[in-house]
Amino acid sequence: MRNASPLGSLFGRILLSGLFLLSGLNKIPNWSQTADQLVDAGVPGADLQLVGETVSGADVLLGGAVAFEILGSLAVLIGFKARFGALLLLLFLAPVTYYFHAFWNYEGGTEEQAVEMIAFMKNVAISGGVLMVLAMGPGALSIDHFRRKKE
Repeated sequence: MRNASPLGSLFGRILLSGLFLLSGLNKIPNWSQTADQLVDAGVPGADLQLVGETVSGADVLLGGAVAFEILGSLAVLIGFKARFGALLLLLFLAPVTYYFHAFWNYEGGTEEQAVEMIAFMKNVAISGGVLMVLAMGPGALSIDHFRRKKE
């Protein structure tokens, strides 16, 4: 059976990685607000002070999140070590989905619960796309494919 269309795989990677790349880059100029969100969401370790008043657990976690988003999205985008990049994105998505879209913590039937449930399900669907890259690779229009062809 033939793999998916090379252009379909390429455009799918562009759309999927664009979401994470823009999200990761957007966190940099909004660092302190995003770090505060980690603490507010109750992410374990976010409220720790690691180096006096200069480095917090939220800063370390946020640095990791930004690195996973940017490196993972670029790897998927260009198709270089795309499966590893997809793994980074999946490792980013799992805790983000759990801590930031915990719809089960809201009263039943409220608008806020509905919004968080939709966001949760969107992240689950995006995880499906990331899992497809992880399982099937980046496709024919990728650095990984061209490197494998040379060997």
